[in-house]
Amino acid sequence: MESFRIDSAAVSNAQFAAFVESTGYRTESEIYGTSAVFHLTVRADPQDILGAVADVLWWLNVCGRTKLDKPNEGKVASPT
Repeated sequence: MESFRIDSAAVSNAQFAAFVESTGYRTESEIYGTSAVFHLTVRADPQDILGAVADVLWWLNVCGRTKLDKPNEGKVASPT
């Protein structure tokens, strides 16, 4: 692994947005079009839930979600 720098404090949403704007950074969720979402917080259409993440069943792989999204207004989907 290449060396990298890490801040000693949390990054605000505004700071992250400025970083994205200046670098063109894209999250893996944006690149792949899916994101792992904790099963008790999923608000998505059932067809957008692809299933549990391997070996960590409390995370669901959900289409179209990114960390920058606002919560979906859909119903809470069952993790089963």
